Amino acid sequence: MSDSVFIGAPLGAIIRKGGLGMPMVVSIFFFVIYHIISITGEKFAREEVLKPFEGMWLSTIILLPIGVFLIFKATTDSALFERDAYVKFFKKFTRKKNQHT
Repeated sequence: MSDSVFIGAPLGAIIRKGGLGMPMVVSIFFFVIYHIISITGEKFAREEVLKPFEGMWLSTIILLPIGVFLIFKATTDSALFERDAYVKFFKKFTRKKNQHT
């Protein structure tokens, strides 16, 4: 439940354009990722690779940083799907790295 709130609500605020298609594709993508991680965590718990508590919460633990990132993007009205914003960010990051060497 918490994963759907942390990911779904910000995505609904961020993805305004595109009608029903783009939000549907993104939500199905996150559902599939959540399901795969959840089944993997359950399998690890059964095989005693992880403790049952860790196995059942694995998907939430993995998707929590993504949810926090999406909430940050939604509250600051940042561009999530604009390529130029990421190119600008990585250029700034690599410029700082080159200055230190």
